[in-house]
Amino acid sequence: MEHMTPVDTYRWGRARLLEHATSDSAGLPVPACPGWRVRDVVAHVTGIAADFLSGRLPAGDVSAWTAEQVASRRDAAFADVVSEWEDQAPRFEAAMAGHLSGGAPRFAADVVSHSFDVAAAVGVAAGRTAPAVEAALATFVDMLGSRLDPAGGGRVEVRTGGRVLGAGRDGPLAVLTAEPFEALRVLSGRRTGQEIRRLDWQGDLDAVIDRISPFPLPASTLGE
Repeated sequence: MEHMTPVDTYRWGRARLLEHATSDSAGLPVPACPGWRVRDVVAHVTGIAADFLSGRLPAGDVSAWTAEQVASRRDAAFADVVSEWEDQAPRFEAAMAGHLSGGAPRFAADVVSHSFDVAAAVGVAAGRTAPAVEAALATFVDMLGSRLDPAGGGRVEVRTGGRVLGAGRDGPLAVLTAEPFEALRVLSGRRTGQEIRRLDWQGDLDAVIDRISPFPLPASTLGE
């Protein structure tokens, strides 16, 4: 896999997201983000950059913090929201390489994940084999580990792209073999429980499936 820093990965995701988030698509619903339109996804990622640069960090309720990012930009022209992100991006990327480096992999993975959410909303399937996908997947595997370890809730191995990525340390083992894009969408909460179970698993999936995703699983397929 081509090495990509979090800043490289973020730039890739940002460019790809903005390629598909246009004035024509801004009002389209995004099935991966229930209740959001394309413009709301852009408002969210713009708000992440703006909030961290200004020190407006979540105080407990991350959902309310995220909702405010969208609500505070709801009456703005879509072009102005895009311009805000473009203005913030160079400073945010510099911060990702500096004092925000600890959170940089998650910022990058979030943007890559949302770039595919928007791509799906506009019916585009390109970019799924890009190196940024594997970089984002590695971060979502690390995030899964943080959910598994406190509960002693088992271990997950993801066998993908010629690599084995591991999450968790103790308990039953479940092994997923999948292409990087599919593994990314599973671990980022973009697959239903039925879709997850239909993948190539070995071991004890039941022991870990409730913690596979950081978000509630979708009720219906995204059709990707």
